[in-house]
Amino acid sequence: MLPPAPIIPTYKKSSGLEGLWPHYRESIEKSLFEIQKDLKNKKIILRNVGLLTLCALLHAHKPLTATELWKTLNTIMMHRDIPGVSSMQRALNYFIKHGLVIRTIKNNRTFEYSLLREIKSTYDIYFINILTGQRAKCFDETINKALSIKINALEEKFKKIEVNIYV
Repeated sequence: MLPPAPIIPTYKKSSGLEGLWPHYRESIEKSLFEIQKDLKNKKIILRNVGLLTLCALLHAHKPLTATELWKTLNTIMMHRDIPGVSSMQRALNYFIKHGLVIRTIKNNRTFEYSLLREIKSTYDIYFINILTGQRAKCFDETINKALSIKINALEEKFKKIEVNIYV
């Protein structure tokens, strides 16, 4: 007698955005489109894990640890076919490397992740001549963006920051 045939689920396993609940999918797709416009020329390879990690970050609207992101993703997925926490952490490290996500380290040594565009603030950055005291505003976008990333990370610790660069 032959063993019984294995039971194969009739639905296709969720992959990417198809696995999200429909009421979450629309807003997340809009946010992903905005991120894509912000990135312009950067080439970031998104696999299923990375895409789902971004979806969890977009849904969270605040800095979260990797475990909290995993729990968030668990609530917005229909079929619960979600990646593990370690896979999500690898995706987060990849996004940090490419400047899409920022990681802040809290006092109790926990890492919190948030999208860079959510914490982005515009800072007026001035170069100050030490001898004359004359201030010149920096209009270079790359310098402003690079310094704003550092300032955003420091702002969590010190709450109020004034940026003056002495030349």
